[in-house]
Amino acid sequence: MRVRLSVIFILLSTVVFGQSKWEYGLNLNFNTSFIKPVSSDTLTNKAGFGAGLMLERKFKKFSLQYNQAYTQTRFFDDFSNYTGISNAIDASLLVLHPLDAGRQTFLNYGIITTFNFQYEEQYLSGFKQPVRNTQIQNNPFDYGIQLGVGLDLNPGARLTINYMDFFGGKQTSSGVEGQIDYLQFGIQVRFNELLNSDRIKNKNEDLVNAATIANNQVQDLGKEGNGLLVFVIGTAESKKTSLFNNKSPKTKDALRIEKLNNIWNAISTNYNYGSYVITTDSLLTADSDNIRILTAEGTETFNTSEHEVYYAKIDELFLSENGQVKWGIFVFDSDMNQLKDPFPYFTPYRQLDQKFETYGTMIQTFNTRLKQFGIVPD
Repeated sequence: MRVRLSVIFILLSTVVFGQSKWEYGLNLNFNTSFIKPVSSDTLTNKAGFGAGLMLERKFKKFSLQYNQAYTQTRFFDDFSNYTGISNAIDASLLVLHPLDAGRQTFLNYGIITTFNFQYEEQYLSGFKQPVRNTQIQNNPFDYGIQLGVGLDLNPGARLTINYMDFFGGKQTSSGVEGQIDYLQFGIQVRFNELLNSDRIKNKNEDLVNAATIANNQVQDLGKEGNGLLVFVIGTAESKKTSLFNNKSPKTKDALRIEKLNNIWNAISTNYNYGSYVITTDSLLTADSDNIRILTAEGTETFNTSEHEVYYAKIDELFLSENGQVKWGIFVFDSDMNQLKDPFPYFTPYRQLDQKFETYGTMIQTFNTRLKQFGIVPD
C-alpha cells in the first residue's frame, strides 16, 4: 500500500510541475577571487565556496532568474602575508537567453547585490593585526554586474560559469579595498527539469507498472483470486554443506525426511492467504498440468489447469546473478521467472538449524507480507 501511495504522489507531483512555467533549484558554487599579489604577475587562486537557491520564470524567448546565496571568497597578498576571507549574502537578478535551438546553452547577464556580514583577515604569524580592508567593514553593502554562461549537462543539471564585477571593490598598490570581484564555477540543480526528464518519467512509469503487476499477482493469490501457490521444497543437499558432512547415507535420509515434515507442518499451520499445495523439487514437473503433491497421507496427483500457478521455492538459491546464495522463499510465475519488486518475492530464513524446526516464523512473515500488500486503502 505504501508503495502504491508513493508512486501516485510522484506522478501527481510530476504533472503539477510539468504544467508550471516556473523553475526552482539549488546552486552549488566554487569561487576564485581576481587578486594579483604585489610580488607576482599572476592571479591568486584561493578557493571559496557557496550555495543558494534559485527561482526562474520562463518566457517564450528568454527567462528571468533570481538567485539568493551564501558566498565565501578568499584572497591573499604576498608582502602582507594575510588571507582575507569574505562571507556574504548575494542576490542577483539575471536575464537568460538561449544560444542554441535545443535550449541547452545560455547567456546570462544582470545585476548582483551583496551584503558582507563577516569579514576577517588571517595572518601567517598567528597574531591579530588591524584590518587592512576597512572599506568592506564600513560599507558591507555593494552592487555590481554579473555575466556568465550556462550549459546543460543532463536533464536537471546545469554547469554555470559567472563573473561578478562589484563597483565598490578595487585593488591598489597598498592593498585591497571593498568587495572583490570573483569568478564562479557552479552546478545548478533544476528540480522541475529533473522531475520531468524522460529518465524520471520512464522510471515513474516502470514503478507504476511494477506496482500494478505486483498488486494483480497478490490479489490473484488471495482467497478471491484464481491463483494457486505451489510450495516447492528443495531436497538436494547443498554442496557447501556436504563438504563438512560426514554423516552416513542413512542418517542423511532421516534428516531429509525430518526436514520435509517440519517444513510441510510449518506451511500447513501458518500459511492461510490463499490456495496452495506442497511438493518437492524431485516430484515437480513444471511443464505438466498434473503434478505430484505432498499430503498428510503421502503423495497424490493434483491438476493445476484451472489455476494461475505460482511457485514458491524453499531452497538455497541466488537472489540475483551477482549475489550470494541465500536460504528462503523465492517466488516465481508459471514460466519460472522470478517475480520482482514490489511483490515480496524473497523472504529470508535467518535460522541455522539443519532440521528447520523453526521454519514457521518465515512462513508467518511471508503470509503477513502478502496480507499487508493486499490491503486496499478506503
